[in-house]
Amino acid sequence: MSGTIGDLRDALTGGLHVNNLNRMLELCGALLATEGDSRLPLFVLAACLRRLHSLKDEVPVRASVVERPDHEFSDAAGRLLDALADGEGKDKVWALADEVVGKTLSLPREYPSG
Repeated sequence: MSGTIGDLRDALTGGLHVNNLNRMLELCGALLATEGDSRLPLFVLAACLRRLHSLKDEVPVRASVVERPDHEFSDAAGRLLDALADGEGKDKVWALADEVVGKTLSLPREYPSG
């Protein structure tokens, strides 16, 4: 599978359900092979997506439990992808990547295994 950061951004709007997380992980993998300047932030994003995938794949979850954290994660990840697509500087990209990691690490207790 090949793709662009724009394709990954579009996939993110499809939601954080397991099948779409699989798609986004495939896109991240393809991008890691081609996006030299963006490899590290994409690797961080892929690690966060992988964690969400493993948590959601463990047990069924109610939409009401994951709606807000998923929305917050998606917003943060979207800002990171926008910054990468716009060629923003490393300081901004890393601040946004840190925000994505923060959203991943601060999942509420009700989130599966969060």
